[in-house]
Amino acid sequence: MENIFLLLMLISIACLFIGRKKPECFKSILKDKATKKDVTIIFGIIAGVFFVLFGIVTNRNEPVENTAINQHATSTQAPAIQIPQYEIVKKGENNSIINLDIFTQSKDDNAITLLNDKLVNDYAPDYVSFLMIRYFDDQNIAKTYDDQLGKAGDNEKEADKLFSHWSYELLFNRSTGKKELLKNVNNDWVSLKKY
Repeated sequence: MENIFLLLMLISIACLFIGRKKPECFKSILKDKATKKDVTIIFGIIAGVFFVLFGIVTNRNEPVENTAINQHATSTQAPAIQIPQYEIVKKGENNSIINLDIFTQSKDDNAITLLNDKLVNDYAPDYVSFLMIRYFDDQNIAKTYDDQLGKAGDNEKEADKLFSHWSYELLFNRSTGKKELLKNVNNDWVSLKKY
């Protein structure tokens, strides 16, 4: 319907311009009112009416089209990644060196990367030369990792068991330029993101 109103509006505008140049073209339709002034008024009003009708019909159809597009887009898009729940269980700060131990149950690399970006933004201002963030998936181990590792001593099996709960690590060293988020994959570090 909107296409019809658009077409009629464009025809009216064309007739308006033609009538301004040669009003005698419309003598058969307008009879004795085929003057420049009358052609301008008549076709100007007709173009205005079709313009308004075109606007009304277009606005009425637009929300329906947007809803259909949004429903299609929503059904095909992946859910937005959110920062996972976390707890800072230990924080060590010495001049320009900061160490954080984080507990989170998330194992989603994208979510951890998002959380890490937030923590880097919060804890690595210009004066910080070194930031180390360790992510653990067990709250008790996150709180006591270093102590338990010391107690394990030479017991590699116990040390490996503890290490398996250390899920991710950020090393952020301004002096060496190393800025990297690592993931623990079978007790081996794999690069997840370089900053």
